[in-house]
Amino acid sequence: MKKNILSAIFTNESFIRFIKYTLVGTCSSTLDVGGLYVLVQYGHVSVLVAATISYIVTAFIGYLLNRIWTFKSNDTKYEIQFVKYLTVSLIGLLFNNITMFILIDAMNVWYIFSKIYALLVVLIWTYWGNNKWTFKSKNR
Repeated sequence: MKKNILSAIFTNESFIRFIKYTLVGTCSSTLDVGGLYVLVQYGHVSVLVAATISYIVTAFIGYLLNRIWTFKSNDTKYEIQFVKYLTVSLIGLLFNNITMFILIDAMNVWYIFSKIYALLVVLIWTYWGNNKWTFKSKNR
């Protein structure tokens, strides 16, 4: 019975897509947190400005990786698709910055821990938005 349940989960296309999205997100998030750290510590940029810059830069990388690998999109209207991805990402950025502002200013949490927590919050929104809207396929 246990083997059948695991087989059902791991052969589920949606689950595999979520794992790929999470892996792309992990790479992007590593670059995002690293960029945040470098901008704050060495560039002396304010935390929320640095968070915004690093988030936007890694959104471009995430789009390319998700389009090609996660969702295997063959949509020829990539400009429209990118605008959708950017829209989902900018709403994610809003969630990111609100979460960080609350954690840093109201709860006095270190900005790196705040960023990591914010990334987990944003992951849920961006996967849903990109899966259902940006990379929506007629076959799913």
